[in-house]
Amino acid sequence: MDLEHFHLDPNYFPEDTKDLIAIPTILALGALPLGVKKGFRFFKRVRLLNVGLVAPKDRESKKQLKDLAIATGHSSIAPYRVQVPEFLEVLEVIYQVNSETIERMPLHQIHPTITEYFERLKAEEEEAEETPPLT
Repeated sequence: MDLEHFHLDPNYFPEDTKDLIAIPTILALGALPLGVKKGFRFFKRVRLLNVGLVAPKDRESKKQLKDLAIATGHSSIAPYRVQVPEFLEVLEVIYQVNSETIERMPLHQIHPTITEYFERLKAEEEEAEETPPLT
């Protein structure tokens, strides 16, 4: 099952859950808190922490996020897929962590999907520099 895409916009990022996940954890798990969803499951009221994931199929990240959600008084998580460029924009605008800072961090502190994104960008830049202009 493919997760629903969540369009991130720093102008509409939820303040109420912003500080639920520490910045090192956000980077390591590739996850942002996106608010709370209330509902019912099996006749029981639940509070789900909406979480945006850059790698929605990463089971270990989801497990750690579920544990974190429960520890903060939520029933579980409601995962959504987010794009890395939007994720990085929110990190810069909301959390004041820019791409240059992230690129200088040790690899084991950053989710592999984010690292792969930076590597792809760098390869594209190098290819553009090597390609002669068309005349």
